[in-house]
Amino acid sequence: MGNQYYDDAEFVANMSEEIASMSEELTATIHEITNAVQNTAEIAQKSSENAETIKDSVSETTIEIEQLAKAAEQQALLAEKLNEVVNKFKI
Repeated sequence: MGNQYYDDAEFVANMSEEIASMSEELTATIHEITNAVQNTAEIAQKSSENAETIKDSVSETTIEIEQLAKAAEQQALLAEKLNEVVNKFKI
């Protein structure tokens, strides 16, 4: 009967060591996953910031293009008026 207790104790000790080893591996894996998720979150944040910068630049460019279009329209009107004035003179 003493041998059975010894065998059982050895079995439990081995199982405990295996559980401890698996726990360490699981902890390491969870740590790696946590790091990967953190890196992904940081990349997503930077991408969001860059997208916001691009949006702002596009908005500014759109405003400037609208201003240029208005200026070009005014120049066309002035050129038309100037042409009308010049046509009044006989050469």
